[in-house]
Amino acid sequence: MRKSPWMLSSVPDLHQFLRSVQNEQHQELARTAVQDFEDKVVPAIPELEKGVMHGDINEHNILARDTSIVGLIDFGDNCWGPVIFEIALCLAYMCLHSNDISTGKHVLAGYQTHRPLTSIENKIIKSCVCARLAQSLVLGCHSALEDQGNAYILSSQKNGWPILTQLSALDDTHIASLWGLE
Repeated sequence: MRKSPWMLSSVPDLHQFLRSVQNEQHQELARTAVQDFEDKVVPAIPELEKGVMHGDINEHNILARDTSIVGLIDFGDNCWGPVIFEIALCLAYMCLHSNDISTGKHVLAGYQTHRPLTSIENKIIKSCVCARLAQSLVLGCHSALEDQGNAYILSSQKNGWPILTQLSALDDTHIASLWGLE
């Protein structure tokens, strides 16, 4: 399978794009999320369960009827990798869409009725979510420099930086409590 800059496994490659973020505080926030991913997640990858992932579960790619998810669309980002990356990506976008980090509790509760997180996944979930947010924000800034007329590219910027700031300010114990992972 091809490697995309949007795959969570590509987070270490974000260093080359950090200068695209004009706000220095945001740039440092993203740099910290990337470093945390490299320090905590990358060494754990060999131990994580792998599988095929959709790779882009966000509010634009979920088909819903009433209160039920009935399908997914847009399989252009399918990939193979740690399955924790799939739920982390979904968590990032659901927190972003709701503009509320406590949304993670509901997403994880539903997910864990089908597949409980392992102890190692519990330890790295926050790092994965922060890394995905940083990835989306940094690549959005980079793409906007190349395609200034595309408003969609910057759609996550408004809520994304505050959500990443909130998550980054909380330690793993607080996140575990907030998301019901204790």
